[in-house]
Amino acid sequence: MRNFHFLLVTALLFLISSCSVDDGAGPENPAQEPVLYEHPMPKDITITSADGSIKSMHFEYADTNSYSGKITKITYEDGSYDDFIYNYDIGLVELNRVKNGETIEYTQFEYDSSNLLKKRRYVLREDDEPLMYVTTFSHNTSTKTHMRQQSENDPFFEEQSISFQTYFNHFVFVENLNNNTSSSFEYTTETYSPYVFVTNRENLLWIFFYITDRNCTMERKYIDGVNAGQDRYDYIYNEEKFPVEVKKYNNASNELLETTTYSYYNL
Repeated sequence: MRNFHFLLVTALLFLISSCSVDDGAGPENPAQEPVLYEHPMPKDITITSADGSIKSMHFEYADTNSYSGKITKITYEDGSYDDFIYNYDIGLVELNRVKNGETIEYTQFEYDSSNLLKKRRYVLREDDEPLMYVTTFSHNTSTKTHMRQQSENDPFFEEQSISFQTYFNHFVFVENLNNNTSSSFEYTTETYSPYVFVTNRENLLWIFFYITDRNCTMERKYIDGVNAGQDRYDYIYNEEKFPVEVKKYNNASNELLETTTYSYYNL
């Protein structure tokens, strides 16, 4: 969402393998008989806001019948797309954003043996050097990560410092250290989703490692530790108990904020 759609929803066990070293192909499966995975690969996400504006993502993969789950392309509602480049011994190493046939920005990723450590994002400009943004990740524990984002040449960019921690695999706490705001995300453990609360491609590449593959049901917001409101998520599921639609409401007023629909490969 933010949406912090930060996290739903959010995307996707399949992207764990996007940044992993293990590329096992798994057993062979005829193309006409795809395996019914526990976590099917997302195909389309469409988000319709209360004002009628629409955002969408269409996912493509190297092979929808393999176990690797390597995503190769995400196409957005305006026709722009992200092109994923892999080193198959390391994982995702570069992400290019293309619009109107031209690359407008690219991001490079660095890892240690198991974790994403740093990403460098370059926003291209005509007749000038690219704007460069560097995000570093420190993995304090198996359940806590700190993210710091800076710019080396954008004087208008304010440094971002965010900590992220999971509790008991059904509760996530995110704290923005810049402005003393924070959010908590609560998940149901009764049904499944490869999306969690993630629809933002930035978050697909780091936050997914630290959140459950279950559904987010409530987001609570805080300012200086004081409750500043909460949003509720109501789901419609298919027979396999994967969400096909979710409605996001302001929990106090019951105002509908947005509706998200999903489709899947291998279902």
